Amino acid sequence: MEWHNILGHCNFDDVLKLESVVDGMKVVGDKDKPAVCDVCVQGKMTENRSRNPEFAQLPTRVGAY
Repeated sequence: MEWHNILGHCNFDDVLKLESVVDGMKVVGDKDKPAVCDVCVQGKMTENRSRNPEFAQLPTRVGAY
C-alpha cells in the first residue's frame, strides 16, 4: 500500500508489475489487493446533477418587476 501512495495512488496491479521492471523496488508484505483506499474512493466521487426540469432549481429574483 505504501508504493500505491508514493506513486500517486496508481492502480495496485500496475504497482506489482513495476516491481519486476524497476531496479531496487521491492513490494513487501501482503500482495493482495487492499479492500479500500479512502483517497481513491474520494477521487472517484462525482456530483450528480439532474437534467430533469422538475428537479432543477429555477433562478429567483428579488424585488418588484
